[in-house]
Amino acid sequence: MSRLVFDLNKSWFFHLGDCEGAERVDFEDEEWRELNLPHDWSIEGRFIQFRDENWYMFKNLDHRIGYLPQGIGWYRKHLEIPVNCEGKRFILQFDGVYRDSDVWINGQHLGHRPYGYSTFFYDVTSFIEPNKDNIIAVRVDNLGVSSRWYAGSGIYRKVTLIVTEMIHIAPFGTYWKTPEVSKEKALVDLELLVENSFLTMNKDDNNKFEILILSEVFEKKDGALHKLPDVHHTLSVKLTQETNKIQQKLEILNPKLWSPDSPHLYEIKTMIYSRDGILIDEYITPLGLRSFNFNPDKGFFLNGENIKFKGVCLHHDNGCLGSKVFADAIERKLNILKEMGCNAIRTSHNPPSQEMLELCDKMGFMVMDEAFDEWTMQKTPYGYWRHFDKWYERDVRDFIRRDRNHPCVIIWSCGNEVSEQRVEKGTEILEKLLKVFHDEDPTRPVTQGCNQMEHANRTGFADMLDIVGYNYYGDRITGSSYDGFRCMYDDEHEEYPKRIMIGSENCSAFNTRGIYHYPIVYARWSKVNDDMHCSSYDITSEIPLMILDSREYVCGMFTWEGFDYLGEPTPYPWPARSSHFGIVDLCGFPKNLYYLYQSQWTDRPMVHLFPHWNWSKGDVIPVWVYSNCECVELFLNGESLGEKSFLDEDYNDVLHLMWDVEFEPGELKAVVRNKGKFEASKSVFTAGHPKRLVLSSNKKSLKFEGELAFLEVETRDTSEKFVPIASNLVTFKVKGPGKIIGVGNGNPISHEPFIDEQRHLFNGLCLAVLQKKEGDDDIIVKASSGSLQSAEIRIKNMEVIKSEE
Repeated sequence: MSRLVFDLNKSWFFHLGDCEGAERVDFEDEEWRELNLPHDWSIEGRFIQFRDENWYMFKNLDHRIGYLPQGIGWYRKHLEIPVNCEGKRFILQFDGVYRDSDVWINGQHLGHRPYGYSTFFYDVTSFIEPNKDNIIAVRVDNLGVSSRWYAGSGIYRKVTLIVTEMIHIAPFGTYWKTPEVSKEKALVDLELLVENSFLTMNKDDNNKFEILILSEVFEKKDGALHKLPDVHHTLSVKLTQETNKIQQKLEILNPKLWSPDSPHLYEIKTMIYSRDGILIDEYITPLGLRSFNFNPDKGFFLNGENIKFKGVCLHHDNGCLGSKVFADAIERKLNILKEMGCNAIRTSHNPPSQEMLELCDKMGFMVMDEAFDEWTMQKTPYGYWRHFDKWYERDVRDFIRRDRNHPCVIIWSCGNEVSEQRVEKGTEILEKLLKVFHDEDPTRPVTQGCNQMEHANRTGFADMLDIVGYNYYGDRITGSSYDGFRCMYDDEHEEYPKRIMIGSENCSAFNTRGIYHYPIVYARWSKVNDDMHCSSYDITSEIPLMILDSREYVCGMFTWEGFDYLGEPTPYPWPARSSHFGIVDLCGFPKNLYYLYQSQWTDRPMVHLFPHWNWSKGDVIPVWVYSNCECVELFLNGESLGEKSFLDEDYNDVLHLMWDVEFEPGELKAVVRNKGKFEASKSVFTAGHPKRLVLSSNKKSLKFEGELAFLEVETRDTSEKFVPIASNLVTFKVKGPGKIIGVGNGNPISHEPFIDEQRHLFNGLCLAVLQKKEGDDDIIVKASSGSLQSAEIRIKNMEVIKSEE
């Protein structure tokens, strides 16, 4: 038998609150709630302004976590192992538990893990009993605020049981490096950690175990794997240690290189055979062939091409799903960002899920993979600072070993805005961290998001980094001239000419989807308004984009933030419970800023104009247009309001064009041209009262139990025009093997529950997330709203189609 991997996500029993003795085998859990993983109990709760559990030093920090509950929870799973697994090695792996988890199996305590974003595993071989009821018990302690944003609570990532023979490749025990990559040839150095658990268990101490290791390369093409001919390496090895480090070399001729525009993937299949030719282990390692380097004058080069990181920062929550990790939710996010022109993700401020990195590999996103938000100096009362000294090395090594085979990972980040950048001891801590990063992976540079550059330069902190990450600091304006404006990047580049620079966090623009305030104000904090929303008119993001385009030595930027996120509800206090920073709202509906980035980061002709066109007679409305074309002509009810051009000197310092238009009901239309040739157009219309609902899905069919579809609802009037100010209550009903597992509308101050089957529209839109359950029928979802005409959609069950064929 070679390696088996069992999905342990189904049929856990959960109890909210502490429970004495719940780790015991004979504990009665029949009354506990049965559920499937991933699970986040915080997202199921009510929004409450203050809780005793988060009272610390007379500070109420519930805003940080979105005013949702935390606490202590217990999970138990009954697991039966087949008899044919006797004599095997068993590894129990948790991809992420937030936070302070303790794990038992059959009453035996396996260990404690404080960091809520670490992937960790326990060898349970000595405690598990095949063909019997094995009890896994997990206690999760998430009392007190440990995060500056919503982190969720519970076993929010997947759990697996890995079964191997006694001789096997260690968990995350492969590592490839590519000393040479070109269009003609790629050399791959593959390192394997092979464990001999016979020796671990003190059996046959004096024996030498002889094995044969074969590694082959497969190409992913047209949805299938194809073995590359003549690309393999065979090695005969005698295992003399419990852990054996083994090297192999592979050569690939005329390789297809990985890049954001062409994310070509290979995989290495490593097989271990016993002396008599029996396959005893098989391990798959993802492989993407690319070369990159950073130049202090010219920026970043990928496969010899000078490109920019056009990135966004992303927190890990999935909106109404909370912190629960679903590949479908992440893929939808990344598709939305890809369409915007984004090519890079910063995993702020923690290790991401494995699903996130697998999708970034597949879809072509370069990743700044980040480890921590805190080191030893406190940001939150119960944060990682309490564990850093004891746990940082273990957490960082596990983090790097898990992620270093992903071609999407280009930069490691060892922290974000840590207070240690200001003090002398910070350089000592950074030195220790850098040693671990460089030991585990010398092929990638390490950065840190610095937001206090004066101090980071004074202490020498910044100069220790391979790449200096500038959080907001770099694009601060320091002066202007006839040739343009000067920014901090310019000053720093002159003072530190050998420094590699990247915008690790930029913009932080406040916007609420579909909200427009008059008169327009441009300073970020001036946008604070009594309605607790922020106007969509914004220039905060324009300056960093212009700087990125005009400073070739700046490797790129990561905008704060790609999506709105739960918690940290800046700029408003209660009742706001989520941020206004996103380019896209919490439901995945693009804000107007989305099209600003699209106009700067894509080449396909596009145009976007706003605001909507439902106003009052006599109102004078500022109309803004984003486009990547030269000229824009604006029309109101067919009459031209004039043409403006981005090539005019008057618009050299902005990335939008603007008209003041006296409102008349009808159609407002923008037409864009290049050198006089029509390229695209966009219209907004005056809408009447809502008449009917329109329901759409990002998927027409679902194949697997647990798969998700995202259902979007909008309102139309009698003439089928979108109603941009509608706020009707929408109710969802499901027939067939499916259930609604989350609802939302993108309103940052809404306290409607996320786990429900109804939701008010916010500025004409709302969302429901459908999950497929076990069953053969199609799924029919109906959306209703009082007297409005309802909408219905049928999601095909592909399992039925496959069986009929």
